[in-house]
Amino acid sequence: MASQPLPGTDERAERLLLETVHGQERLDNRINPDERRFVAARYSWGLKETRVLQQLLKRRGWIESVAYGPLGAEVTVEGYIRPTS
Repeated sequence: MASQPLPGTDERAERLLLETVHGQERLDNRINPDERRFVAARYSWGLKETRVLQQLLKRRGWIESVAYGPLGAEVTVEGYIRPTS
């Protein structure tokens, strides 16, 4: 797996979003990128890269920042109904 090329930025952001909504019991769950399940989904070396992916999702209107630590975010309505590629 380590020899495989990294997915592109768009795909990494999409995977982070999909992992966020996967298995949610509530629609107001927040992203905490420190959770283990997000590490593989985002293909990021650290939280700085995660910030970039979250900024991309935010610019698309798919997440919004919330007061839950420096990287906390919630999926927006647009994020739940986003077009799939």
